[in-house]
Amino acid sequence: MASRFLLSLAALAALPAFAQTAPDPTNAQAPTAPLDHRSSFEGYQRFEAEKPASWRASNRAVGAPAGRAVDTAPAAAPPPAAGPAGHKH
Repeated sequence: MASRFLLSLAALAALPAFAQTAPDPTNAQAPTAPLDHRSSFEGYQRFEAEKPASWRASNRAVGAPAGRAVDTAPAAAPPPAAGPAGHKH
């Protein structure tokens, strides 16, 4: 049991040799890890405005309901509403 204790104690004593120490912040010549910089604009593509379509083409595109042909005739007026059946003054 004593030999196990001494072996464990020797292993613990060797641990600080493997530990990494931080560089001295007051030493300007201390080695440091290289900085890795990635620009936030990497892969940026400039906005290219498209030439707008004519207003007539735009109106035609949004004026017709989906799947229906454009009707160029003016809309007919709705028939006059009839009063309630059996109602008299």
